[in-house]
Amino acid sequence: IFCPVSIFFFLLGGVNRHDFGIIKFDEYKRQIFPEARTVGIATQPFDPDLMRPRDRSKAQNCKRIVLLLVDYLTNNFPNITVTIRNSANDTLPLTWARLIMANQTIISLSSFGIFPCIGTFGQGYFQRV
Repeated sequence: IFCPVSIFFFLLGGVNRHDFGIIKFDEYKRQIFPEARTVGIATQPFDPDLMRPRDRSKAQNCKRIVLLLVDYLTNNFPNITVTIRNSANDTLPLTWARLIMANQTIISLSSFGIFPCIGTFGQGYFQRV
């Protein structure tokens, strides 16, 4: 299992919801360890056929936001490598394992992400409401 220094769970289904939403990009800048060299972004697949039916209409917006986050991170942390983890092979158990085993886990507001964030072997950051 690939365990980056930092990993984020980015809930794409929450992008257009008033009760979830996403973490402001500048919060990542404050939270990421200065010594981080690898960051993984765990998120839903961009392929609408692999998404939940209720999220399919938002596929392009979600992809755009994740790619903007990748650009933001690489511009603000020139020494890190950012990897998007959202292929069909990135199963839910594998995603949980990555979140739990990472040195740092940063989670947007979601019921999926809170438990691995609490149980991480590293440090966990959970978005406040």
